[in-house]
Amino acid sequence: MSHAQCPTCKKTMPLEDSSPATAFKAYKFFPFCCEQCKLIDLGHWFDGNFGFSRPVEDNSELTD
Repeated sequence: MSHAQCPTCKKTMPLEDSSPATAFKAYKFFPFCCEQCKLIDLGHWFDGNFGFSRPVEDNSELTD
């Protein structure tokens, strides 16, 4: 049996297997263990504590 760890509180969540589909079925807020941890993470993004390490590249020239 594999395990996943909540990125907010570090709680270990047992998984039947390592597939994302199984994880989403077992845990409604995956990869978080609960709604509270999901909202804490979202708050960090809104507060500017999290961000992208580099600017998003313009891929307009990649279109066909």
